[in-house]
Amino acid sequence: MLDGLFDRLRSEFDYVVIDSTPAGIVADTNPLIKYASLILLVCRNNFTRKDVFNDILNLFRTNRIDNFEVVFNDLNFRKSRYGMYNAYYKKD
Repeated sequence: MLDGLFDRLRSEFDYVVIDSTPAGIVADTNPLIKYASLILLVCRNNFTRKDVFNDILNLFRTNRIDNFEVVFNDLNFRKSRYGMYNAYYKKD
């Protein structure tokens, strides 16, 4: 049933975005992984638990899932060791 749904969506649309529950927290995300051409792991500074993030990376490594990218947000450049890049990332 889910296979048919995604086949139809892919035939009708250029992009299909799946916004799911956080990976590793609930099992709902795992069955959707096979339908993704790219997985975005969104991590928030001082919010995302490192052990949970590490577990997800280990799950991906174990299952040979390599079609993912990491978005790391809410980083305060002035307070971090990457502060020297603050001017580089500022918008004019």
